Amino acid sequence: MKKILFLFLIGVGMTIFFAAKNSIPVSMETDMPLRPSDAAAAPVVIDTYDSMRKPVQMTFERVPERVLVHQMNMLETILVLGQADKVVCVTMSSSSASHARLAEEYPEEYAKLPEVTGKELSREALIMSRPNFFLGWGSTFAPRQYGTTYWWNERGVKTYIAGNSNRFAKRVTVDEECKFIDDMGRIFHAREKSDAVIREIEDELRLDSAETQNRAPQNVMVVEITDRTIVNYDDRDLVGDMVRRLGGRIAIQSRRLSPEEVIAADPDVIFVTYFGAADRPRAEQFFRNIRFNSLKAVKNDRIYLLPFSHMYTSAIKTVDGLRTIKKGLYPDL
Repeated sequence: MKKILFLFLIGVGMTIFFAAKNSIPVSMETDMPLRPSDAAAAPVVIDTYDSMRKPVQMTFERVPERVLVHQMNMLETILVLGQADKVVCVTMSSSSASHARLAEEYPEEYAKLPEVTGKELSREALIMSRPNFFLGWGSTFAPRQYGTTYWWNERGVKTYIAGNSNRFAKRVTVDEECKFIDDMGRIFHAREKSDAVIREIEDELRLDSAETQNRAPQNVMVVEITDRTIVNYDDRDLVGDMVRRLGGRIAIQSRRLSPEEVIAADPDVIFVTYFGAADRPRAEQFFRNIRFNSLKAVKNDRIYLLPFSHMYTSAIKTVDGLRTIKKGLYPDL
């Protein structure tokens, strides 16, 4: 018995010796080991919001290793920054065509994602993925959706709400979208890639003053066609800031419009937004009705389609929204 105990103690001692000799770290956080780059980097402090719309700060001592993502543009930003391997769960209602596009545009990154069903998952399913960071919209953290930011924070999960979503930011602007992209670059230590995206957005906002300064301001209308009404997007919305930054002017500051109000406003340019392939035919056909024949935009063939994802909490798609609007305002440039 003494001999067995003696041999056991020798074995333990040798294990400790070789572990110390090779500097093997011992950590309780087996799921999220520190990478050398993470350990050397200073903590990143990010300004975001809580569920009550109050500004808060989140401190990231290291790159999140287990990320929940809600909404398509949030996910695509992660793919562009090369961080798909950090994603443990994706929850969103989206079409198979949307996922096919992501798989085609970002094949290497998309292949790293866990199974994406295109459906909203339950809160229980999200918890089972053991996240340490949850990225989404303001509506993501509604009590009846996935629970408040407080609920997740109390369980050790950091949260981020995109400022332009659900008008959490005081002003919904292109600059706020750039802030989101920059924040993601800082959180995931991918500043080179996020800076490149922001530069692309800034380039689209530049206008050649020699070609545009003598032109009269153009009245613009951005609408969504529903079964019951015409939804109007104005200066309070991201697309309103896009139009303004590109030299246009939103014609009407009102959320709901009748056909008569559209005809009375008679904008120079109309952008019709749609959510997906199923909505596109209605968006294409609406202004072909004979009652709109008197509109300047109809006569001059200046009605353009604008995907909703390019004008609402657009993130990585901000540059596509700007390009569509710029082309509509200045088709000859």
